[in-house]
Amino acid sequence: MGPYRAVLWGTMSGDWGQVLTRPKALFDAAFRQGTPAVAILLVFILLPLMTPAALAGDTLTTQGARLSPIFMPSGSADLRRSVDLGADQPAATYVTARTLGGALLARNRNGYWLPWSGREEDLADNGFTAADGKLEFKLLKEAIPAAQLPMTVTIGYRTSAGLKFGMFEIRPQ
Repeated sequence: MGPYRAVLWGTMSGDWGQVLTRPKALFDAAFRQGTPAVAILLVFILLPLMTPAALAGDTLTTQGARLSPIFMPSGSADLRRSVDLGADQPAATYVTARTLGGALLARNRNGYWLPWSGREEDLADNGFTAADGKLEFKLLKEAIPAAQLPMTVTIGYRTSAGLKFGMFEIRPQ
């Protein structure tokens, strides 16, 4: 299948994910423009359209899903993200990251981040198991200094349909 889409993983950035997945950010953006009427219109028209997606939870796709960022509190050492599996049965799970300096890292089964070549065949199964139709990825077990953030993280799992993955940023709070 070729590289594990490393190029895509580092290119999905910007604030659109935040605006589309956090209605408060949309409302705040409209008020910054000085037009309360626009803010009210956006809330009553766009908010109901975003609610079903927000209630459905995160899902990964073979094309790569754009997930909302995680804001890391200072000193936080335990960071996790859950995704809905639907009917998927994961055979292997993966977590990779692109640091602020551009280094590629892959998480191993013990939770340590190691240099990664960017090739799918060099990924190690993290061994996460599904429960109640959800898969929880343990991202960090140690605090990361805010100066090293944001960090682009990709989570994924292998199914009979192929590799499903999603990307998001860990940002300082």
